[in-house]
Amino acid sequence: NYMALMNTSKSRKIRIMNPLKEGEYLALGKTMLLFYTSSKEFFLNDFNNNSLVFKLIYNDFSMLFPGDILNHREKSLSSKNNLNLHSDILLSPHHGSSTSSTKVFLDKVQPKSVIISCGWHNRYGFPHYKVLTRYKKRGVSLFRTDENGAIFISSDGKKYTIKTFKGE
Repeated sequence: NYMALMNTSKSRKIRIMNPLKEGEYLALGKTMLLFYTSSKEFFLNDFNNNSLVFKLIYNDFSMLFPGDILNHREKSLSSKNNLNLHSDILLSPHHGSSTSSTKVFLDKVQPKSVIISCGWHNRYGFPHYKVLTRYKKRGVSLFRTDENGAIFISSDGKKYTIKTFKGE
């Protein structure tokens, strides 16, 4: 559980980062994780919209990890002019649910590739066909764990490659 994890981290002197301010970052060599915090409105009312949102930046390459955010949080992030959401790769918000991947959000992120993490024939029907249509209309390269299996991304800081592997 959460408290056991926190206690173990503390006893082993593992640093715990709790990003509270917009734009806080964690430098990891030549790579940076840039955090986008949620407002109290989301924190109190919706666990999905309170997901940790961060952008991995490695030189000129970037990937946005929006967790399970829904359309309200997407709009909130997109409306902040000081946030640079533009990313080469987007991990599809909320597994491609119908309440995510809004036009305004995709306009801000402008991904070249999208990764959708979802199970084969999952009970939620993810990814939603409307979301898939939005991505296809934008001409992005689409990769899905339910169809492509494991997805591997590598980058030299300028270009990136995406490879997939599906076991038998």
